[in-house]
Amino acid sequence: MIWGYCPEQPRSVQTADGGHALVAPRALLHVLLQERLDLPEEPDLVVLRVSCEGSDGDRPVRRTLEILDRADPLTGFRAMERMTAFPAAIICAHLASAEAPRGAQPLERVIDPALFLERFRQRGLVLTETLRRPLAT
Repeated sequence: MIWGYCPEQPRSVQTADGGHALVAPRALLHVLLQERLDLPEEPDLVVLRVSCEGSDGDRPVRRTLEILDRADPLTGFRAMERMTAFPAAIICAHLASAEAPRGAQPLERVIDPALFLERFRQRGLVLTETLRRPLAT
């Protein structure tokens, strides 16, 4: 693991009774996080924001895409299931169609972004796009 705080190798730690026990920091972290984050009675939530800066001609521009998705009580799909399975299903269906290029291709070349977003929205997923340009001085 990159952080260095969660190695898999067990470490000796002092126990409450003064003894010692071997504990793998990563395994302990998983237990502690699951206790705090696994809330099966609570609907989950996916929040995603991507912000890009560039230029449109000689004018600076910032485009921000945001998704706020919640579990769907009608289907029973959790937000994380919707946000991982639906985009994958869109790509799989596209690859199986005659519309997709043949052979190995980078994902961004397999499907036109506008078509992907149309199919994304057809599944009830909401994507908000904001385009900001500074006022001319």
